Amino acid sequence: MQMIKVLDKIHLQKYLHLLSLLCSAKIEVAEFEELFMQIKADDEYWRSGMFDQKIAEVLDALFLDIRDY
Repeated sequence: MQMIKVLDKIHLQKYLHLLSLLCSAKIEVAEFEELFMQIKADDEYWRSGMFDQKIAEVLDALFLDIRDY
């Protein structure tokens, strides 16, 4: 089992927090989508390809689902 890099953990926190807000019904789906897209647009770590490949694949799939929804 591969350990998640510390920097990946740090940069994943904003997405995990956003998901927790959605799951706890503190934000609606539309707000989640808007915030996710805003956060991703400003995320240099993600855009620079710094995430571990497997984590990047999961985030990319989530992004594509949100964008194409």
